[in-house]
Amino acid sequence: MNKSFGRMKYDRPRMSSYPKRISPQLSTMGKGENFYRRTLKKIAICIGIVLLAILMKSINLPFTNKAVDVVKTTLNKELDFKKAGKRVLEYAQTIPSLPRKAASVFNNMGKEKIDGYTLLAPIQGTIVSKHGENIDPVLNTKTYQLGIKVMPRNSRSIISVTDGEIIEVGESESFGKFIKIQHGENVSALYGNCGEIYVNKGENVRSGQEIAKLSNTSDANNLLQFLLWVNDQEVDPEEYINFDKTSL
Repeated sequence: MNKSFGRMKYDRPRMSSYPKRISPQLSTMGKGENFYRRTLKKIAICIGIVLLAILMKSINLPFTNKAVDVVKTTLNKELDFKKAGKRVLEYAQTIPSLPRKAASVFNNMGKEKIDGYTLLAPIQGTIVSKHGENIDPVLNTKTYQLGIKVMPRNSRSIISVTDGEIIEVGESESFGKFIKIQHGENVSALYGNCGEIYVNKGENVRSGQEIAKLSNTSDANNLLQFLLWVNDQEVDPEEYINFDKTSL
C-alpha cells in the first residue's frame, strides 16, 4: 500500500536563516542628523568667535590685539572652535584693566555699566561729533575725536555725571575753559568749552549738580566737549551713558 495515500500536499513557508537587511537610507538617517547638528553648532561657534575678533580688533589696543592673535593661532594650528573661545576668555581674565567695551563681549552684556556708578548725561542735547575716527565733510580727511561734542537742546546747564571731586579747573587751546572731575577710583571726566564755571578745585560735587554753563553763542563754543576715562583709558562716553537716542 502506498503510504503517501491520503496525505495532502501543501507548501510550507520557508524560514530564511539570513537576517533581514535594513535599508541603507534608514540606517544612515540618524547619523546624518547628528552630523548636521554638529556642523551647525561649529558654524555658530565660529561666527561668534569671528564677531568677537572683529569687535576686539576695532578697539585696537595692545592686549586686545594679543587676544585676536590667540584666536588666529588656535584656529590655524588646531581648528578647534571651542578651544579658541576658551583661550581668549582665559587671556581676557588676566587683564585687570580690560575696558568695558571688550569685557561686555565676554560677559554677554548689552549696555556697558561701571560697577557702583550710574552716570547721567552731562547735558541734554544732540551729539554732533562722535568719539573716535570721523570724516571731515568739507576737507574729506580723517580726524580723531577725543570724547564727544554735544549741542544743547534747551538748557545750557552742565551737570556732574555722578558724585566726585574737582581735581582741575583750567583753560586750554583744545578744550577752552574746562573742569576735570575724579568720579571714584577708576573713573574721571573732563567737561570742556564751559562759558561760566561754578566750582573750584578741591570741591566735592554731587550727582546731577550744576557745575558750569555753556556760552550763549551760536559758534563752536556752544558745544560741550565731554571726555571720559575708565581705568586710565579714554573711552567712548556713549558706551557708558544713556544719551537721549531720539536726539541723535
